[in-house]
Amino acid sequence: MTGSAFVPQPVRRATLADLESLSGLIEAAYRGPESLTGWTSEAGMLDGQRMSQAELAEAITGDGRVMLLVAGEDGGPIGCAGLTRTEAGAEFGKFAVRPALQSGGIGKRLLAACEDWLASQWGGGVMTLTVIEGRPELRAFYERRGYRATGATLALASVHDAPGWTRGRDLILEEMAKPVASTPAD
Repeated sequence: MTGSAFVPQPVRRATLADLESLSGLIEAAYRGPESLTGWTSEAGMLDGQRMSQAELAEAITGDGRVMLLVAGEDGGPIGCAGLTRTEAGAEFGKFAVRPALQSGGIGKRLLAACEDWLASQWGGGVMTLTVIEGRPELRAFYERRGYRATGATLALASVHDAPGWTRGRDLILEEMAKPVASTPAD
């Protein structure tokens, strides 16, 4: 970075050309030593790979899916989030911000961009997401943005089975939701 303040690039849709760098970003945000410098680390609760390359490729190119990212000055992703279209709206996930840049507004921008995508591209509806039970800081992040707990829970093991995963199979996910009104596409 130069002497001026760092300004991330605009949010854009990810492509398969971003696959390797997105994979590294997601692993860095949730697993291993770099994750421990941020507030989203799951390293103390889970092990194994966070997301396979095949899962990530499907998130980027699959029908009814979109992956958005914010790039840094070098063009590499510093944050990402994905949407999967549902009957009621969309499910938000694959959310990661480079640990050293967390708490700098990138995550808020990505969440807002996903809400905008749901509103303008998919006609609005209910945005749902899940957080690991017992992570009050994550739940509070979403509550400050209008998400509320639905009361629904599911076992993490029912939706996640990554290579090398041995610790955290008993964790529970809590669902949160927010209505997102339709807006005209630009």
